[in-house]
Amino acid sequence: MNKIEQQKYFAYGSNMLVQRLQQRVCSVVDQGLASLADYAWCCNKLGVDGTAKANLIDKPGARVFGVLYMINPSDWSLLDQIEGGYQRIEVNVCCAGKTHKAWTYISTLLTKQTAKSTYLDYILQGAEEHHLPQEYIEKTLRFS
Repeated sequence: MNKIEQQKYFAYGSNMLVQRLQQRVCSVVDQGLASLADYAWCCNKLGVDGTAKANLIDKPGARVFGVLYMINPSDWSLLDQIEGGYQRIEVNVCCAGKTHKAWTYISTLLTKQTAKSTYLDYILQGAEEHHLPQEYIEKTLRFS
């Protein structure tokens, strides 16, 4: 992948949990709650372990909530490797009332399997840590 100067990363899955992302890429700095328009959150990406992982799908009018981070440019190759099976794309997210160009991950490797409860727990912990809207957490992120 070409050298990327952009340092902003929009996380919408398990990487919303600061501690989890810091264990993966130590240079992260939490910028807070952010949202991405015209995409919907789903859990249909085929993970290496055969279970489902968080993903985005195009959906005009929808909104995905997540977390905006700053990452050192030198750490992108590591995060790309960790996020295997995803493609990194540039998106415009809203954070603190401002629009930011950021990188996020999307996948076309899909599955009908379910996610592990431990994986979903990371997502819920990150959502609660960053005060994602309660209605979004209940309607979108909870699988019960």
